[in-house]
Amino acid sequence: MLPRRVRDDGWRSTVGAPHPSPGIGLRFSPLMDLIQLFALVIDADSDSDDDRLEPVHSSNYQFDSLLAQESDFHAIKPLLQQLTRNASVDLTDLTDLIISQSHIGCVIKQADDIIDGAASERKKDDILDVDDTVFAVMTVVNIAERKQNKCVRDMMKWISSKMNADEKSAFSSVIAGKRIGWFINERFFNLPVQIAPPMYQALGDDLAEANAKGEKFEFDYFLVISKTLEVRTSPLSSGDASKKNKRRRKAGDPGASDAPEINFLNVEDELLVPLATFKAAFKCEGETTPGMKHVRTVLLIDRRTFFERFLENVKQAVRLPEGATTTLTHY
Repeated sequence: MLPRRVRDDGWRSTVGAPHPSPGIGLRFSPLMDLIQLFALVIDADSDSDDDRLEPVHSSNYQFDSLLAQESDFHAIKPLLQQLTRNASVDLTDLTDLIISQSHIGCVIKQADDIIDGAASERKKDDILDVDDTVFAVMTVVNIAERKQNKCVRDMMKWISSKMNADEKSAFSSVIAGKRIGWFINERFFNLPVQIAPPMYQALGDDLAEANAKGEKFEFDYFLVISKTLEVRTSPLSSGDASKKNKRRRKAGDPGASDAPEINFLNVEDELLVPLATFKAAFKCEGETTPGMKHVRTVLLIDRRTFFERFLENVKQAVRLPEGATTTLTHY
């Protein structure tokens, strides 16, 4: 087993209530089905005026922010498959690219020391393979500098083929002469949004440090491909569908009873949409889940807006467990 490559500014995420180890108060439950997942990140039936996210039904774990390494290849690639679904994007090339620029962004793994009192008494193999599981990956790819990479060409061809003529024109108008970074943010669906703010902050620091060294990671816009799920409500559940949902918005006419609900699988992406300079959405091909439609929303976000307004909005929307703290810890 290769040793872990800890970031120079390595930070640790402590999951749950206050704990002697410094870190970020988070909650995570590794064995949660789709319904419980939405209960975790979305208070679907709440009539409260509080728009913040509050996790439920959780256990305590501890995560590390690490540099991606070659041994992570087979753990990172499945996370990227969540984004592209059935699209012809060379994920082997993309995974290799991410590992080759591991100083930009990070991967998230469970720490070797599991902090939950009950879980610590169980065998490690009964919980997770903590050495191999990558729970999240975040990075930015310079599209202009990496235009010879097949994965970048595939991705641009994929999203362009899904746009109509007006969308293509608007997209080209925004990116013309601009420095574009492809923002990649993939994680386990049931990893809570509280992990996001420190990851974004660390990414911003990485980009600043790389630019100070003369590397080409200065961008005007970030290209974001957001995963969304349209769920069409069954007539039999129309009573439940009428309940107020702060974290979901209906597509089309909000008064239409058959309008699908839109769920952002990275829930903070919902805060990106109103800040986007450009946006277009398309359905993923080959999806047959009854009542559900997998959609990708393409966004262009001004860099300053991304790291200032969006990041601040995410911090404000996230609710930590009582008494927990959010910090970047150096060790």
